[in-house]
Amino acid sequence: MIAFGIGCFHFGLNEAPTSPLKAKKYVETLTESLGSIKSISSIKADCPETVSEEIFEVSGPIPDMGDGDGCFPYLSFFELSFEIYIPFRVQAEILERPQEQVDTTTEHFGFTLINNYDGPVVFVECIKAKREAKPSDAVIILREFLKKELKTQSTRIRIETLGPSPFHADCFLLPQQHASNELQGRSLFYCEQKHLMGYDEITFHYNARITKSEIDVKNYLFQTIAGELDLFYEIKRNKVSQMNDWEAIESQLQQLIALQRHKGCRGWVKKIIKRGHMVNELMYSLSEFNSQNLFLETILKKSYADQYNAKDIF
Repeated sequence: MIAFGIGCFHFGLNEAPTSPLKAKKYVETLTESLGSIKSISSIKADCPETVSEEIFEVSGPIPDMGDGDGCFPYLSFFELSFEIYIPFRVQAEILERPQEQVDTTTEHFGFTLINNYDGPVVFVECIKAKREAKPSDAVIILREFLKKELKTQSTRIRIETLGPSPFHADCFLLPQQHASNELQGRSLFYCEQKHLMGYDEITFHYNARITKSEIDVKNYLFQTIAGELDLFYEIKRNKVSQMNDWEAIESQLQQLIALQRHKGCRGWVKKIIKRGHMVNELMYSLSEFNSQNLFLETILKKSYADQYNAKDIF
């Protein structure tokens, strides 16, 4: 049995590079930063050769995925994995609960990051966990532990996360020695979802008669569902971006209303000088907001259609 949680993490940079950054150099910096954390082992970074030669530049502040921005740098089809040891005592401190109430049932975790078409997806495995484990808690634990350790080690890398991280489900991969009706005639998996108080429980059953390698099945499952998950998180990221853009528009509107409330001669002068410019800026922002949303809607419709072989998202 494999228990795992899901999230959306990206390893970004603390500071903008002073010169163009090659993808290969970013991967080296990332692996060195993770290697500085003593509890991390078995680091593997897989970057296609064509991608490793890409050059990245940024002007101004570095984008932060958690704010609805894109990932920087984003390496398409890049994969990262490692194992990490976190004692129950530390887990309890992170979760702010008594140690006996820590529900991961293990101190050993596996981390797998897959950069897909639209964005990154992370799988956090509770290694040798019990069936009653809550692997969604492991996503929280690794998120906060990595955030603190990368900062403590003064690395050039920071961790960025996009909600919901954890994804609102506890996931399990279980073998079946005798194929059930659901598995007969299917490929490899049968997915069962239980709606529970709090997070749902999603169990992926697989036919153990087809393959005996649980690791191969796990890796295949992660690759199979990563595309659907990264589309989900891309939709979430766009919503965060839209929310931030709308808050900026509301701020402009409030400034215009405040100007209109100014009284007396000085207030009248300010209205004459500033009102026209502020109205124009507000109208431009609204137009840009609408145009960008239409563009993003078109892109998401295409991504949805490609993912599900559907004609339309709505």
